[in-house]
Amino acid sequence: MIQQKSVEQRSLDAVKRADVFVIRNNVDYLSAAHLLTGIQLLKKEVCDTFDSIIDKAHKTHKEACAKKAKFFVPLRNAEIEYKNKIATFDTEQENLRRREEDKLREAADKKEQKLRERAEEALKNGDEEKAEKLIDKAAEIPVPVVAPKHEKPSTISFTIRYKGIIVDRTLIPRTLSGIELLIPDEKAINRLANDSTGRVIIPGVRIISEKIVSGRTA
Repeated sequence: MIQQKSVEQRSLDAVKRADVFVIRNNVDYLSAAHLLTGIQLLKKEVCDTFDSIIDKAHKTHKEACAKKAKFFVPLRNAEIEYKNKIATFDTEQENLRRREEDKLREAADKKEQKLRERAEEALKNGDEEKAEKLIDKAAEIPVPVVAPKHEKPSTISFTIRYKGIIVDRTLIPRTLSGIELLIPDEKAINRLANDSTGRVIIPGVRIISEKIVSGRTA
């Protein structure tokens, strides 16, 4: 614990010193390099001090997660299984209901069409009263509606979710309805910039260079 407190304090002091340190001349420049070495040594001390604590905590966390997963994952899979089966059954029943409803509507449409044809025939024959009655009768034919045959539990609800399957990336617009569809891959751009040592030309991208300082402790 004493060693940990020492490392903590020296780390805080080193950070504070780095915040206010200014290089004005060569002496400061050499001093900064020396302090950089000290920072790197302190980093190693911090790792040595806290890694064992982290390892113990990680091991405990890992064991707890494994115990949880032993029961949680099978339950989650069972949940997915039930949901898939419920969705499949509901879709099948809805398809059956629609097919039955379509047949009844087709029959009703044919019946209505025949009545209207008879009404036209009556008009041709000059029987307006009969034609009017036939038209009224055709208009009174109800639109068939087939109710679902299976009862949905109050605990179940359905949401229709749509998703897009990419079939040709070259045809996808960059934006659509204000939503960006093509997001630049910055990692790939940076890799191209590094591989070409900054010479690559990418439309819409400005290549910059950053100087990265590396220090050695020995």
